[in-house]
Amino acid sequence: MVMVNTHEPDDVKVLVAGAPIDAETGLPSFEIVAEPLTPEVFAPYGRAYVPPTSLEPLTALWPDKSELGGIDHLWINDTDSIHEEISLVGPLPQPVFRTNRHLNFGQVFRCLQGWFGVVVADPKMSHTAFDPGGHALFVAPPGSVVQLDRNTWHVEPCALTPGGILSISQSSGMYDHNNTVAIEDLGQHALIRLTVPPELVPAEVRPHITPYLPVTAAAAG
Repeated sequence: MVMVNTHEPDDVKVLVAGAPIDAETGLPSFEIVAEPLTPEVFAPYGRAYVPPTSLEPLTALWPDKSELGGIDHLWINDTDSIHEEISLVGPLPQPVFRTNRHLNFGQVFRCLQGWFGVVVADPKMSHTAFDPGGHALFVAPPGSVVQLDRNTWHVEPCALTPGGILSISQSSGMYDHNNTVAIEDLGQHALIRLTVPPELVPAEVRPHITPYLPVTAAAAG
């Protein structure tokens, strides 16, 4: 495996030209408005499965779908070593302060319990020309699965409700080789606020998304 070092702080160039300035912090300000997770809108970043979905429309999106032993496998990929873990995760950061990507492998995230927010950015963006406005935020219901392509910038999926449980599958080589590029100081360059329109989640979830409500919705509530 090729070893790639994480960036040094002076490698980072965040593009903020033309962005409005936040009155409180004096930083260029970006608002990332959430949209529902679907296979089609997530395609630039990887694959997504969102229940309930019939298997028939997924055939084109998961080309290796095959039946084996009575199980309808959406994706089969044999690797030498896969690390899997199940974690109780915290809420989305507000504002976003870091992002990262893996240069040698992708990741699979399974939303086992609770509603999640998935933050990603264009895998073609360089860390020396990074546009904070290029982030996307997807709202994922329980049971959703996302497979990130290699190089996709992301924040690990975080819970929109308490008690969110996430399953993570990735190459165990990430612990043996430094193959991640991370921008840990986004908050020093720009204010990146996440907004979740309340109509994207069921009524019982809305009390938990107050930090992410649009300004108009927060004022009305």
